[in-house]
Parts: sequence; structure tokens; C-alpha cells
Amino acid sequence: MRTAYIEVLRNLTFKAIKLETRMSDAQVARLRWSQINGNVIKTSRQRKCEVSREVINALALLPHRAEGVDFVFFGNTLSAGDLERLGELENGLEKPKKRFFIVKTKESHKHIDKSIMVC
Repeated sequence: MRTAYIEVLRNLTFKAIKLETRMSDAQVARLRWSQINGNVIKTSRQRKCEVSREVINALALLPHRAEGVDFVFFGNTLSAGDLERLGELENGLEKPKKRFFIVKTKESHKHIDKSIMVC
């Protein structure tokens, strides 16, 4: 269960960094721990982006590698079987889309009355 928690945390942190810094997927995937200083992330083009406290706290929970690779988002912590099982669970959670239909519209010079049915 611990590896699934880390994988979910990693994915949510990835999306949050992408939104807050306006970096591309490739730039976030190549993000290094050395580019993070406090609440500022320095992009590959030397642009400094401040991120929220929540993102910094989430980054602090991710495993750091003292030796070897300096990348924040490197590799997969889940096996192929675990990833397939999570994909099946995620596909099962999709909800049907709601569609709105305008049944009739009455217009007059004073007001517009619209009756809407939801399916």
C-alpha cells in the first residue's frame, strides 16, 4: 500500500507543479532536486517560479535519492501488474455524462420561461 500512496502523491505533485509553474510535461519530468530552492523552482531556461506551500510539503514527502539520479520524477515505484490493476479501478470509476435538453421555450416581451429536463 505504501508504494501506491507514493505513486498517487507523485502524480498529484507532478500535475500541481505543471499548473503552478506553466512548465511542459517534459520539463517537469526532467525536474532535478537541485533546481528546487525553498519555494522557488528554477526552470531550465533560468526562469524562477514560486510554488505554493502545499507543493513544497508534497515534494518533501517524495523519496529523495542521495546517490545517483538527481531527478524528482524518475522511474515507476509500482510493478506492471499493480499499474494494470489501478488502471482497471480508475476506468470503473467513470461516471456517465449528464445531458441537458431544452424542452420548450416561451418568449414574451416581459420574460423568458425555459423548462429544462436533465437525463
